[in-house]
Amino acid sequence: MFCARSLRIGLLWAAVATPPAAADIVRVPVQRRAAGTARPGLAGKLRAGVAGAAAAQELRLRNSWDVVYSGEVKIGTPAQTLSLLFDTGSSILWVPTSKLLVSLNQQGYDGDASQTYESTDVTFNITYGTGVVSGLLCHDDISIGEAKLVNFTFAEADFAEGLPGFNDGYFDGVLGLGFPSLAPMGMPSVMQALVTS
Repeated sequence: MFCARSLRIGLLWAAVATPPAAADIVRVPVQRRAAGTARPGLAGKLRAGVAGAAAAQELRLRNSWDVVYSGEVKIGTPAQTLSLLFDTGSSILWVPTSKLLVSLNQQGYDGDASQTYESTDVTFNITYGTGVVSGLLCHDDISIGEAKLVNFTFAEADFAEGLPGFNDGYFDGVLGLGFPSLAPMGMPSVMQALVTS
């Protein structure tokens, strides 16, 4: 039995370790760009509404490492400006409370400073591939460029663990761009709310 097992392992290793014939080699050209350079086609515009709607709203996005894009979003009355990471893998908008801030570079959201803020007792919890964010849901006005959502439901985070970049102060919170089905508790996504407004 030991010999048969060794033979099977040996044949498997030979199959894996044997290089393919020259005709089977596929070469893929790779180009290196300097970090932070703009990509063609990524104009950094956020289009509010649907095709045929009013003029597009422009929002300048900051490109970090050609991987992370963040932009300024205004929340509350008077407006508090936060730099949010635009995330295609989630659909929720969350911002940190001052309790959560871990970097001097970060801005926290202060609901008490907003005249349009409404608190709730509803908890939220979202799990990313690298960590967890939790806190309470609330309502306030948000503006992305010139597009405004009144009394929008989003999350005030008072706990975030294991999120790369957040603990380094590269962004203040997250604005999920993903499908509404990704949002916990049936919360509306920002994009869904912009389309229906």
